[in-house]
Amino acid sequence: MPEAGARDKSIDGLRGLACIAVVLIHTFYYSGESLVPAYLRGMSLLIDVPLFFYVIGRSTALSKVDGWNFSGIWKLLRVYYLLLIPVWIAHCVFLGHVDFKTLAMWMVHDYSDSTPFVVFMGSMWFIKTYLVCIPIVQRVKSSSRAARSIWFASLFMLLMFGYPHGGLLGGTRFAFDLVTNTRPTVSSFPHSALGILSGYSALFLSGVWHFVFYGSFVLFGMGHQQGTLKRWIWGATVLLSVVTLSAYRFTGAGWVGNLQNNKFPPNMIYWSYSMLSITLLVLAAKYLEAFRSFLKSWLLQWMGKNALYAYFAQGFSSSLLYVYIAHTGGMPLGIRITLGFLLNLSLDMLLVWVFLWVGGQLRKVRFPRIPVGRNGNDAQPFNAM
Repeated sequence: MPEAGARDKSIDGLRGLACIAVVLIHTFYYSGESLVPAYLRGMSLLIDVPLFFYVIGRSTALSKVDGWNFSGIWKLLRVYYLLLIPVWIAHCVFLGHVDFKTLAMWMVHDYSDSTPFVVFMGSMWFIKTYLVCIPIVQRVKSSSRAARSIWFASLFMLLMFGYPHGGLLGGTRFAFDLVTNTRPTVSSFPHSALGILSGYSALFLSGVWHFVFYGSFVLFGMGHQQGTLKRWIWGATVLLSVVTLSAYRFTGAGWVGNLQNNKFPPNMIYWSYSMLSITLLVLAAKYLEAFRSFLKSWLLQWMGKNALYAYFAQGFSSSLLYVYIAHTGGMPLGIRITLGFLLNLSLDMLLVWVFLWVGGQLRKVRFPRIPVGRNGNDAQPFNAM
């Protein structure tokens, strides 16, 4: 296991894999949503943003910097606000008038319509979760082992009993339906087990749930990298995920084709699928030489090291796919979607190179910097993602 501050190629590889997975997801959704079968769209979500947050946990554990470290947040916000300029200009050209109201909403992270680059703002929902999650997790890292155990237990309990969709345990009506042999339905699940934290109207509680949901993957990654995550805990979590999916599958809600409906807002179906997929990737990286070599391939390493730019770039490239889809109606579906994905990935990589070049030019200009450490996997936020 690499020492703190050292760069771990397996982490870069997993991060690069997550970047390519997001490109695939946004090829299947948005412009491709009317073309790709539901089960393929659902399967594409098996490797998704939770993998990013798991990798964030491992990167945080490798960092030599303890306590508060805002370098990742600062870089993320800086790139986001700079990219708002071309997005806003294109939006105003599309509308035919200057729209300052939408720009102001974007600046305070209200990710409303960004036509013609619709996928760009559709991808930015993770920022608010990241801004809340990462500083807290950094404090957890520097706390005692007992305090980290309390954090983990608290997150687990919230995942079990919290909202939405009744958490892992479901609710009393669902249990009653099972006991009485009544086939339960999705509506059988209360919005919160034990009747607490019900409803979706509370924006604050929704934000807390997002932190709990994605923060659990960060803590798993951190515990795995530090060696403090016991095998029996991970095994019990996998078992609970299987039980959860089995229970929900009985209702029809656990079908992988419905995974998008379980992602916004995220619930235990999406959590369980994500935990199982991450576990399989971790096992493959440990025991399969072919997969380890795949993670060390140039493409995944390059995407992983430039993940911040790759994530932002796919918002542009995936939006441009609408033009491709509109002009390829005569192609066989399989070829059409495959070429669409390759085109999306190529445009994404091209834009990353453009962003890196522009970033190099901007670095020649003196901007105020926050004096923080930049070591190993802590070098950039999507090491942060």
